[in-house]
This record gives sequence, structure tokens and C-alpha cells, in this order.
Amino acid sequence: MLRIVHKFCLLFFCFFGFVAKAQVHISASIDSSSIIMGQQTVVHFKVSQPQQLAVQLPVLSDFLTPGVYIVSVSGDTVADGSTISINDNIVITAFEPGDYIIPAFVCRERDKEYKTRELKLRVRDVPDVFVEGKLPSDIKEINSPPYSPVLLVVLVASAVLMVLLGVFAFFYWRKHQDDPEPYVRNSAVTDSEQPEKTALELIRNLKAEKSWLTSGNEKTYFTLLTDVLRQYFFRRYSIMALEMTSSELIAALRKTDMPLKLRDDVREICFTSDMTKFAKHKPSDSECLRCATLAENVVMNTMTSEPEEIPAEKKAVNDAAAEV
Repeated sequence: MLRIVHKFCLLFFCFFGFVAKAQVHISASIDSSSIIMGQQTVVHFKVSQPQQLAVQLPVLSDFLTPGVYIVSVSGDTVADGSTISINDNIVITAFEPGDYIIPAFVCRERDKEYKTRELKLRVRDVPDVFVEGKLPSDIKEINSPPYSPVLLVVLVASAVLMVLLGVFAFFYWRKHQDDPEPYVRNSAVTDSEQPEKTALELIRNLKAEKSWLTSGNEKTYFTLLTDVLRQYFFRRYSIMALEMTSSELIAALRKTDMPLKLRDDVREICFTSDMTKFAKHKPSDSECLRCATLAENVVMNTMTSEPEEIPAEKKAVNDAAAEV
């Protein structure tokens, strides 16, 4: 008798275990049941079924219910022993405010039908950005910059100071741009009360010697020739000619009464001299004679008026330099 009862119980539990194992479970849930129109939310649809059953899943269209649109569908299927789990994630949205009922999902297996519960979705309108005439908290009103009298005074004072500094720098530059450096007299040129006589004598001597004919003496010839002219300009116009470059000398002669033609002659002499001394130029015999003739012509055409008197301070410096 006990053996019969034991076998009956065993068959009973096996039968109910098989029935329980053969059941189909479906469910549906929603992430957020209240959204603003245009926002999105996700509906999760899950199915758990035995592998031997052929369960017919619901077919999705473009919307779950009129007004609730499907954006995308993604999911996966997991097999665990004799059970298959299907998980679908349905992204939905709506563009009109209102309360929507998402109908139940229906699955069928032969003559059996399985349903989920209905889902509710509330779609709210977009809130107004203005509340009682005020801007929302994330937008600030336009404020005018604060007025500061101290800042205004500082700006005006700075502008005036910069203008004064600019004026001071300009006049300082004008005052000192032509200031000559201390002059050291060339001892090769003797002092004379008549600088044009000394200059003409030395130029004619250089012209007669023709020292440039000896190879390598061209630089020495042009150095002596330009030194004679520079010393003459110092004695005649009181400019520091021996301490100036060629361009500075031409610029200084513009401030004298020397005619333009003579200044051009001086420029030609200085150019030929610089090319010979610094650019390895080999002047021809005619170039050397021409420069001497031009120098003689410059002196003769600027000796018509009395030479300017050299200040006592400059003359003292010259005398001291000559003694040295």
C-alpha cells in the first residue's frame, strides 16, 4: 500500500512540474509614465518560454497606439537550458499632449493567448519660458556695466600722461638727433684760417701725385681725399663731418647753403670711396681723376662767402686734439 502511495505522489509531482515548466510568462513595463512632448521613454517587453513551444510574438508597427510613435526597437534572446528569454526595448515618443493608453501585448501559442497589462503614458505640454513676465533662472537679464568715477579719472589721467610722454620724447629726439659727438681732428690736415686754401692745395697735390696708379693704393687715395673734404666741411660749415657716415654727411649738408648740384658731386665721391674701401671696387684712372676734380670743384664753389666761425668750445677741442 505504501509503495502505491509513493508512486502516485511521484507521478503527481512530475506532472505538475512539467506543467509549471511548460508555462509562458510575458510582461511589459515603462521607464517613465510622464514625459514632455517630444521627449522619449522606453517600454520593456519580456517573454519567457520553453524551447519546445512555438510562441507567436506581437508584430509592431510604426506606433503602439495612435499618437505614440515607435522610435527604435532593440533587444536580445537568451537561451538558459530548456528556457528562452526574449527582452525587447521599445523607444517611444509623442508630439501631442494628453493621456494615452498603450494596449496590452498579446502572445499566442496554439489555442492559448497570453497578455500583458496595459500601460499608461501622460504627455505634458512644453512649459512656457516666461512666468509672470520673468525670465527663467538659466537666462540672466542684461545689466549695464557699473559706473565708476575713479576708473574714469584713472583712464583720463593715463591718456594725458601718455600724450605728455609722447610730446616729451618727440622734442627730446628733435633736440638731440643732430647733436654731434665730440670731434677729434685729423692730424693729417693742418689748421688754417682759410680752410678752402688748405683743402685745394691738398686735393691738387693728391691729384698730381696719382698715387692710385700703384696697386693697392686706391683705398689710401680715397681715404685722404674724403678726409680733406670732411675737414673742409667741418671748417666751412661747423659739422662733425669726420665722425659721420656718408649718408649722415649728405643729410647734414642739406641743412647748409650748398647747392644741390654740389651735394650730388659729394654723394658721388663718397659712393666711389665707399665702394673702393669696403666693396673691393677697383676704380679706373678716369674715376680717380674725376673724384679729385669734383672735390676741387666743390671747394671752389663753396668758398665765395666767408666761412662760418667755429665756436670757441669746438676750437678748444680741436686744438687739444691736434696737440695730442
